[in-house]
Amino acid sequence: NNSCAQLPQIVVDDELIIDLDNYCLNADIRFNPGAVMTVNPGITLNIPESRLYPCDEMWTGIVLEADAKINFINSSLEDAYNGIRLKNGSQANIAGSKFLRNRIAIHASQNSHLTYVGVTNTMIDGGGPGGLLNGGSSKAAILLNNSLLNMYSLHVPQGIPNPIIGTSQIENCGAGIVAYRTVANVHDANINQIFTGSGEEYEGHGIYAEGAGHFLSVGHTGGLYQAAVTIENAEQGI
Repeated sequence: NNSCAQLPQIVVDDELIIDLDNYCLNADIRFNPGAVMTVNPGITLNIPESRLYPCDEMWTGIVLEADAKINFINSSLEDAYNGIRLKNGSQANIAGSKFLRNRIAIHASQNSHLTYVGVTNTMIDGGGPGGLLNGGSSKAAILLNNSLLNMYSLHVPQGIPNPIIGTSQIENCGAGIVAYRTVANVHDANINQIFTGSGEEYEGHGIYAEGAGHFLSVGHTGGLYQAAVTIENAEQGI
């Protein structure tokens, strides 16, 4: 059904497909090695107060197909290759959540249609060098191509009475925010302990932006989103 009652623990062997629009999934979900959650094209999925993590080895992550949308609120996603991967025109609203030991926490690859990512009061911890479950290392916290990124201090989730307010934290990753051909508004974030060694051109950067049409806005001086951005212990800041 489409209520948001707490479900019993779910174990995914291969693929969990979400094809019911505006579905609310509130559960403790474990994934076998390589398993994936797929949100079908045009479908909206709400995940509040949930934990997504592996049985014993890394899993693939959540894949948003074209024009799909996810609201990931007060939840955690752990030990995936790509925590949330966005495809053409998809959207991810993330607030009050944790991404732990993922190779890439939020990833939009080379899409022909703009993807959208909103992040508020969220912790992304890559685990440091060699900190992944398979012995590998984080490549980046957020890696976007042809996207719009808003990282703000205020988020008002649909159906939740109180707004989520707070600074996002990125730490122990091979890069912080990587933005190719992307409009990135980073207005409330602490980025710390960014290491080198991935071999990628963006390794060691707190924020890395390039490509035709990209625009980077860091920090804000007034209004609802008044906040500072700090980058510490990175080989390159921006």
